[in-house]
Amino acid sequence: MNGDSRRLAFEHHRLELFKSHGFEGSAAWFSNSDGQRTAAVVGGEGERPVVLLHGMLNDAGEWALIAGNLSGRLLIPDWPGCGLSDAVPIRPAGFRRFGVEWLTGLVDALGAEQVDIVGSSMGGYLGCVFALAQPERVRRLVQIGSVFGLVGGAPALFRLFAAPGLGTFMLSRQPKDAEANRKQVFSHLVRHPDRIPVDMLEHDLAAMALPGAVDSATECVRSLVHPVTGTHPSVMIRDELADLKVPTLHLWGTKDNFLQPDKARQALERATAVSLRVVEDGGHLLTLEAPDRVANAITEFLGSSG
Repeated sequence: MNGDSRRLAFEHHRLELFKSHGFEGSAAWFSNSDGQRTAAVVGGEGERPVVLLHGMLNDAGEWALIAGNLSGRLLIPDWPGCGLSDAVPIRPAGFRRFGVEWLTGLVDALGAEQVDIVGSSMGGYLGCVFALAQPERVRRLVQIGSVFGLVGGAPALFRLFAAPGLGTFMLSRQPKDAEANRKQVFSHLVRHPDRIPVDMLEHDLAAMALPGAVDSATECVRSLVHPVTGTHPSVMIRDELADLKVPTLHLWGTKDNFLQPDKARQALERATAVSLRVVEDGGHLLTLEAPDRVANAITEFLGSSG
């Protein structure tokens, strides 16, 4: 099967994955002013779009367990270079600028004056830096799990991924099947890997097997982290959270595999727009191990008038 056939098959199977978990979505493509295309799963109805942003080394399929429990007009895009979206060079501009420019182009392409953004892991970081840059375009923001930029340093795993040669080697060594993926990969991402459905584990393997996925993942990690010094200074947002104007809910597992909420509590307490809600005994990817809890929190926060 050639590259185009694999992408078409992936698109079809991803829509079936969403459907099997209660969301009737369709495939859509959005182009920015430079002609770069973003692939997305879309569905639902509503005046203001809700943009669901997946985390790093993932794709729009991360939201398959949650989308069916949300209301409104949902847009679930692939980051550039992830899933089916066109790849773009990240490091020349830096990860933060990359995120703001991509989301600006995407919201422009939607023709929306304002959106709600829900981000998992570094998807939440992208939503946050966009909200800092263009607060008038974001009504509410939900961040799920820890992000880079709140404390110094970086998790050891990502330092390894950022190492020349080693990172590409590690990211290209896929587990042989879903259960191996559960044990070898997701045991490092969630507190309870046994809760993840097999079809989600299979989808993750398919996403990382797409043409160019490993190269894009390596580019992304290196734009965030240096293998020796840790998080790049340009990624840090700790001191800017106090300036965030957009009402924000930060949903964070107490056993987050990369950074636990107590380590960043001081920065969050200075951010008056941010409300922290912890999930006891939750790991990093709450979208996969506590989807009902996440969907309920999103619905409550986006629907509240306060």
